[in-house]
Amino acid sequence: MRKNENTGIVAAQSAAAEMKVARFKKTIFRRYKPMLKNSFTVEEINIAAMFMGATRLGTMKRIIAALPHMDEDFVPIAVSVIEKLGELEEKEFAGHSFTPADETEG
Repeated sequence: MRKNENTGIVAAQSAAAEMKVARFKKTIFRRYKPMLKNSFTVEEINIAAMFMGATRLGTMKRIIAALPHMDEDFVPIAVSVIEKLGELEEKEFAGHSFTPADETEG
């Protein structure tokens, strides 16, 4: 009988630990998601700047229209830009600076 009691205790401790980890992940995700969704790489900023429209949706449409004509190396970056723009609110987009990097900076 003791073996079953120990198994139950271990299972309860394991379940409690899993719940703690799940709560921790949820807290971290909630806290840092806004920062993550707004973080664009230099390459992504350059693509967004090249196809900048008056609105977020307009910019996304311009990038989508250009996808068939892009070098295959740029397609994954462009798709990433489209996905990130899709997550932004229009207000966030308007406040974002998509200034292309200058190749002479360094």
